[in-house]
Amino acid sequence: MKTFKTISVNVAVLSLLKDAALPVTDLEDSVRRVFGGLYEEDELIGVVGVELHPPAGLLRSLAVAQGHRGLGYGSVLVRHAEQLATNAGITELFLMTTTAVALFERCGYRCLPRAAAPESIRTSQQFAGLCPGTAEFMMKHL
Repeated sequence: MKTFKTISVNVAVLSLLKDAALPVTDLEDSVRRVFGGLYEEDELIGVVGVELHPPAGLLRSLAVAQGHRGLGYGSVLVRHAEQLATNAGITELFLMTTTAVALFERCGYRCLPRAAAPESIRTSQQFAGLCPGTAEFMMKHL
């Protein structure tokens, strides 16, 4: 049985993110974030985070463990991230991706020019430098 829990950044989360080649260097700063973990029994098999820049949010750090990819857990994690964001008062959720445009389109996100990003998102470390300029910028109204 799979369960979803709100979690803190820990060694297992960092390991999963690093295995997926996602940035972790900014996770120690003071920006408010909420993270959720998808578990199979006691094993963390997926993680997703939302940076809180009310009323905007930045979906980030979506990763599924290698042996669990291709089973639909990415979509499950996106839905959980949206719930975390909604619970935190976020009304627009943004993201950047170099590999998962199709996944996010299926979840209702649409591509936008980077110039359309609100100031709070443009000044985030993710937007300003951790994600490459070639990443697609996407958003969804919650």
